[in-house]
Amino acid sequence: MRSCISSCSVCCVSTNLGLSFNACDLHLKHARLTLLQVEIHVLDENDNAPVFSQSKYHALLWENAALLTSVCQVYATDSDLGSNGQVVYEINRRQSDPSELFVIDSATGLIRVNNPLDYESQPYHELIVRARDNGIQPEYSSTLVAVTVLNINDNRPTINIMFLSESGAEEVSEGASMGHYVARISVYDPDLGEVNSVRASLEGGDGKFTLKQSDEFVFSLCVNGELDREKSDLYELTIVASDFGAPTLFSERTFLLKVSDENDSPPVFEKHLYIVNISEDAFPGSRLLHVRAGDLDEGVNSVVRYSMIKPDQGFPFHIDSESGLITTETPLDHEYHFTVLATKWNECAPQQASATVIITVLDENDNAPVFTHNAYFYTLQERPSPQGLMGAVRATDKDSGKNSQLSYFLLSDAKHFQINPNTGLLHLARSLDYELANVHAIVMKGAIPRSSHAKLQVLVLDENDNSPVFSQETYHVSVSEGAPVGSEILQVIATDNDQGSNGEVMFSLLEDTLAVFSIDESMGILRTAQLLNREAQGQYTFHVTATDGCSQGPRSSIATVTVDIEDVNDNAPAFAENPIVCLVSKDTAVNQTVVTMRAGDSDLGNNGTVIFDLSESDKFFSIDRNTGEIQLKASLSPGIFVTRLLHVIASDRGTPSLSSSSLVRIHLEEEPKLRFTEDSYMTAIPENSKTAGKSAKCGGIWPSRTRTEPYCGVRASSPYPSSVKPMPFSRFLFLFFKYP
Repeated sequence: MRSCISSCSVCCVSTNLGLSFNACDLHLKHARLTLLQVEIHVLDENDNAPVFSQSKYHALLWENAALLTSVCQVYATDSDLGSNGQVVYEINRRQSDPSELFVIDSATGLIRVNNPLDYESQPYHELIVRARDNGIQPEYSSTLVAVTVLNINDNRPTINIMFLSESGAEEVSEGASMGHYVARISVYDPDLGEVNSVRASLEGGDGKFTLKQSDEFVFSLCVNGELDREKSDLYELTIVASDFGAPTLFSERTFLLKVSDENDSPPVFEKHLYIVNISEDAFPGSRLLHVRAGDLDEGVNSVVRYSMIKPDQGFPFHIDSESGLITTETPLDHEYHFTVLATKWNECAPQQASATVIITVLDENDNAPVFTHNAYFYTLQERPSPQGLMGAVRATDKDSGKNSQLSYFLLSDAKHFQINPNTGLLHLARSLDYELANVHAIVMKGAIPRSSHAKLQVLVLDENDNSPVFSQETYHVSVSEGAPVGSEILQVIATDNDQGSNGEVMFSLLEDTLAVFSIDESMGILRTAQLLNREAQGQYTFHVTATDGCSQGPRSSIATVTVDIEDVNDNAPAFAENPIVCLVSKDTAVNQTVVTMRAGDSDLGNNGTVIFDLSESDKFFSIDRNTGEIQLKASLSPGIFVTRLLHVIASDRGTPSLSSSSLVRIHLEEEPKLRFTEDSYMTAIPENSKTAGKSAKCGGIWPSRTRTEPYCGVRASSPYPSSVKPMPFSRFLFLFFKYP
């Protein structure tokens, strides 16, 4: 029989719960028991919102607090676990701090200053700080942070000025009395408390003005002394306002106060006495003089009217009332004295000044002097002696006395000529230069006070006083050595400032140039007279003479000409030795130099640079194009060849390139064998010669080379030292004859 538990209810009060179950059967004699351990894990749900430690936070902060200054720190907890219990802080910008004056650390809840604060704009701030968890469906809670901004003295007082003149301009009348109000000045400080109080002071004005306080923030600018625009018409005034804060802040306002004019100054003539001379034949309406009276006032207050007191009827003068110009009305015949008046009007009575005028009538000098000739002509040699007398001019005047006294003047070219002002004698002041001016046209004048004019013309005769001058002291030119005969090289230019034949220039070559060059004597064109060869001479330096055409004592000058001969590729390379016979041993190593070709080219640059080539590629030998070294490129063995012929071509790098060739004969050396130099030998043996006597000498040679072929290259296992020049050698055989 069995029993079972159909259900089990467990109440959990913690996140982890451990349970044990025992099961047994109901057999009375042999009961069986089983134990079951059960662990239950309770999973968290985000069912708790964050909770702030305070429902409202309070903070005090100076308005000059620096950015990122700590304000306060809020704190909230969440009893959930994991991300459901992690709290994030933020400021609700929709409901508070839209200007973002504050910022909060989302993790720590620390609030800091984010933008400058201003007590005067907003002394109190309320921030709504919201805390939320990081659950999938986050929970929120909020708290209020109240920030009180503390005032400091950070604002300067402001100054406003209202001027009380009729036009509202910055001015005051010079007739203003003591205590007259000039301007109303109001001051204000936006700071609160004691720093809000403001005091004001005045600077400048030479004591002519003062400040009077009307109430706490209003002052009046008043006249404090007598004003005189004619002495000082402008005052620079400065209003200084300061508060009572610590430190004290100042502000100032500077302005220019103009003193307006009052009609309080009489006119004054420039002179008390005017003396004028006028000719007796002055026409009616002739201007006599301007009388002027000044007035220290300005504007309409300075308007002056002129008049004169006429001594009798028929007075011959008139004065313009506005300008003060005095003119004649009728002909004059004697001396006149009269008084002129200057008058200005003000509200009370006219103001007036007077001056005396004396007119002296003079006799008229009505005749001009007359020269005896309208024009004077002189001819002078170039470079005459200075101070020489040229001649004289004469003039007459029909007037008498001082009016007939004449003075002579030169109106032009006074640096070359002089005239005696009293006698009219003409002198030469300095030497004349034909090349600078060959004709001098001068105007003379006779004066005091009437004048007349006459012409003086001086013709200068040329002298040969200038040598030809080359356009250059030295000429440097280049010409190709292939230039044909008659080629134009350059044109030398020389000029002579003299005139006529004295200024004609002829060219010639000063020294013998071996007839290589010629010059056109009139044009100065330098040409080649024969074919040039740079290899014979690469540069010519000679002198060209320029001579003028004066028949007596011609003058000349010299210029240096340097002609560089430019190279052309007209020389083919030349071998130092041709043909060349070489001996090479079978033991010669590969890449070893057998012989070095030598070739030269008398041209320059690329035209003279030589390169080497074989006319045909060779199986055993190659040549270095730049050095000319012929090298073995394959091993040799006896009997592989007897003689090898190579055709070497030497070319230059000119355009077009020139070349030459050389024959190189290379012998493969065999083992040397001794042979007699002659096929037979004959000798005479004297009768009765001693037994075993010396009767003849036979010679032998190694047949590997002959005297007619130059030795070159490398000879392996040579019987001679390398320092010894190979020569034919011999062995000697002595024959002995014995008679019975």
